[in-house]
Amino acid sequence: MRMAEFIRGELTPEEEMQIERLIATDPKAREEYEEWQEFLGNLALLSRYTHKPKSRRWREAIRVKAEEERYRKKKFITSVGIITGVIGGAATAAAIAYLAIRRK
Repeated sequence: MRMAEFIRGELTPEEEMQIERLIATDPKAREEYEEWQEFLGNLALLSRYTHKPKSRRWREAIRVKAEEERYRKKKFITSVGIITGVIGGAATAAAIAYLAIRRK
């Protein structure tokens, strides 16, 4: 699996969608995703302490990158929630239709 590349945003949109679907449906993939997130987050934190910022521009670039990552994670979680809601709504509608047909 290409989880590290996914977290760093290095995959194509199609590949990202495949990984997102896998994370949403496979508990092992979700666990691996969380482990990579923690590892890369710790690595980024370590780099903050070992590399001093060279300029205000550099610090701003790091801040923007972190903000983009937070937005991306929030967007993914929202997408999973919407997909779950749509699937649940479709299942409910199918059950109601089935019961309505069966009553006739």
